[in-house]
Amino acid sequence: MLKKEFRQGQKFKDVLINIPEIIAGIALITAVGATGINVFTRYVLRFTFFWYADITVLAFFWLSFMSCAAAYRRKMHYGIDIIHSRFGEKGQAIFTVFYRLLILIILSLVFYCVCLLVAKLRGKWLPTMHWSYIYCYIPMFAAFLHMVIYTIKFLIDDVFALVKKNRVVNVKEEN
Repeated sequence: MLKKEFRQGQKFKDVLINIPEIIAGIALITAVGATGINVFTRYVLRFTFFWYADITVLAFFWLSFMSCAAAYRRKMHYGIDIIHSRFGEKGQAIFTVFYRLLILIILSLVFYCVCLLVAKLRGKWLPTMHWSYIYCYIPMFAAFLHMVIYTIKFLIDDVFALVKKNRVVNVKEEN
């Protein structure tokens, strides 16, 4: 009984952790589906849907930014391997912590700028559906929020790894 409840809780946790991937997948299906439907109706039925352009733009915004957040969480981004590899093991750990701090500062500033941008877009509307442009920039807000949270998690993990390495080095030196 307890194992079944644990598995259900684990599935829910997996869904929460993978929200950027899920949203990006839904956005991809929406963008491809809307484009496919519009191509079919344009060339076969000789008409187009008026909402096609806005839905596709919104879907591509969500797809782009949430995919970026998902790739960042999986550490599938460019790194500073050339500089990182020049240090020893302890130097690499220290460099990684400073690198994560720099990334956290930059992502926090970008997140703040996105918040200001979203706040200024209240009166602007998409041309055909008359939806607020805020819906285009919410994915930026969500993606950079995810990246800031992931960076904090990575930084905490790196600091704990650095402390653990220092303890191991100190124990070896004492023996």
